Amino acid sequence: MNITRITGCSILVFSVAYAAIKTWRKQSSRRGLRYPPGPKGLPLIGNLLDINVHAAWLTYAEWEKDYGSGIIYVRLLGHDYVIINDRKIAEELLERRSLIYADRPYLCTTKLFGVDFTTGLMPYGKEWRLHRQMYNFGFNKQVSAEYMPIQMTQVHRLLQSLLATPQDYYKHLETFSGSVIMSIVYGYDAATQDDPFVTKVMRLMDIFVAVLNPEHAALLGSFPICM
Repeated sequence: MNITRITGCSILVFSVAYAAIKTWRKQSSRRGLRYPPGPKGLPLIGNLLDINVHAAWLTYAEWEKDYGSGIIYVRLLGHDYVIINDRKIAEELLERRSLIYADRPYLCTTKLFGVDFTTGLMPYGKEWRLHRQMYNFGFNKQVSAEYMPIQMTQVHRLLQSLLATPQDYYKHLETFSGSVIMSIVYGYDAATQDDPFVTKVMRLMDIFVAVLNPEHAALLGSFPICM
């Protein structure tokens, strides 16, 4: 057996052992606490094989029906996740109790892809509060009214595009949303079709949805060798 194969096997064994120890420690420290209902997972990997990583929301919706609960608990490679499928529960936890649940979990993929500066992925803290203040300054109710002419201009362009090529409605809606944001934030007047900047933004969003999710983050976080 050559040195490369030995090294690869050693790394794999170490990664599995690390995940096992991490899982055991977390389970041992939380015995006796009651979790929300959810599917029973396998050792080490938890519920990883139960989730459709390409459309995880469909799996979560099925679990809501199976367990009759708007809040579900699952475990992925040693990481605990709570899925909220009920609007009332979401409002209670994320709005009325926002001081408790306002923080964001750490996802290794955000820094890996260079989007850790994004407010929606940033952990609660001083920098996040500064972002919130800036948003309130630039997008409060009074200031937002000043953006109405920009929005109406883009709405007219959207309607013209829909009349011309209604079969491309999805692409027109993407262009509309991207154009409104880029016009307000950067003063950039995007083209009605195939604008290079809007196209890049939409491509980034596709990558974001496909890769930068908790399911993939759990895999990469448990096996850093994959990064």
